[in-house]
Parts: sequence; structure tokens; C-alpha cells
Amino acid sequence: MSAPRVDLFPERAQIIAHLGRVGWHANAAPALVIGLDGSFAIRTEPGRWLRAREVYVEAGCRHELDCGDALSLVLYLAPGQLDARQFRARWGLPQGELLPLPPQHAGREQALALEAGQLPLDLLTIGLDRWLGGPAPRALCDDARSDALARQLLAEPGPATPSGARAQPELSPSRQRHVFHEHTGISLRALRRWQRMRAVGRRLAAGSNLTEAAHAVDFTDSAHLCRDFRGSFGLPPSRIFGRGTITHDHCG
Repeated sequence: MSAPRVDLFPERAQIIAHLGRVGWHANAAPALVIGLDGSFAIRTEPGRWLRAREVYVEAGCRHELDCGDALSLVLYLAPGQLDARQFRARWGLPQGELLPLPPQHAGREQALALEAGQLPLDLLTIGLDRWLGGPAPRALCDDARSDALARQLLAEPGPATPSGARAQPELSPSRQRHVFHEHTGISLRALRRWQRMRAVGRRLAAGSNLTEAAHAVDFTDSAHLCRDFRGSFGLPPSRIFGRGTITHDHCG
């Protein structure tokens, strides 16, 4: 069984791994799940499994996976609505929480070539952009104020959620959270958690262990990190960032 592979891009991320059973969770970013050498089961409510080979999962959609022994690719688009809109337009998909993808093998073939060491890293981003409909958008949504707040949040160190008064002083905190979710499709809390998980991944790629990465991103301890990781991805971090994991940081 091959070791997991993680690629972190400035806005996107992907995991190639034998995931097995993935518990209930909700992604902060839209995701594509592809069985590279077999199908998997996915459900958004108890008792109703869908057998699939390639699906799109909307941000915030609570779901569970059973990938069995299959090698799987999970490709996370940029958080917010614009990258998802671009991808759906590329493949003519309607809007929806869980969508089977049309039969097309460019993404699967690229992932298999990457996993086998046959795809040069300098071609990886080019291939992803072609498959996904273009480079990741620089903005998270069409609303300039919500996007500015998102960028402010993503630039801040530590776990604190910004008050937002600096960005939109005319809105109450509760109204601001509602407006932000309406325009981006995700909550401020979910976006912050996504950013912290990415920061942990970059620390691990640079050689830190899990405890060091947790402290560097201001988690109280590795147990706190594990709880947040499970909530975001349905797995403990050791299942993805265990010994032997190949991690590439393409963020510069």
C-alpha cells in the first residue's frame, strides 16, 4: 500500500491516499472525490449510501465516506463560491451539494501518473488548471466587502475570529456572519479552521512533527488539533500526515 501524498497549492489542496472509512465531516472548501482504482461509497444522511467513482461535494455538505481498499484522490478547490462556479461551468454541472461527475478521466489519469512518479511537478498545476476550468480565482466571492474580510481573516495568525468591526463597522457581528456566509457559502469559523489546517500541513511539509505544528499554529496541544482535523476531514491527522507521507508545498 503506497504512502499518502499531499500537495498544497496557494488556494487548493489535494490528497492521494488509501482513506478507508472517513467519518462524518463537512469540508470548508468544495471537494472532488475520485476513486483512482475502484469505486467508493458516500452518504449525506444515515442509511443512504451512494456508490460512485467521481463526485463533487459542496462546501459545508456533511457527509461520510467508505473507500474500502481503493486508492482515492480528494481535491479541494479554493474556499468560497468562485472556484466551484468555475468548475461547474467547465463540466456543465448544476448547483448541488453532492453531484456525480460526468465520465472523464483527465483528473484520474493525472493523479495516477503523479502517484507513480510519472508526472513532473512543474506540469501538475498546469494540468489541474486545465481540468478545473482555469487557475484558482484570486477572490472568494463576488462581494468585495466579504472577500476583504476573508482575506483579513486568512492573513491573521492564531485561532481568534476577527470581530469584523474593522471591515464592516455598520453591521452587527451576527449580521456580518450571515452576510459573509450568504456571499461565500461558508462560515467565518469554517474558513478559519481551513486556514489553520493548511498551516499545519505546511509546517509538517517543512519537517515539523504534529506537536510542533500544533503549537506553531496556536493549538493548545495535539489533541486539540486532532479534534479540529477530524471535524474538517473525518480522519485523525496521523492517517494523512503519518510516517512516510509525501508532502509538497507549492505555495512558494
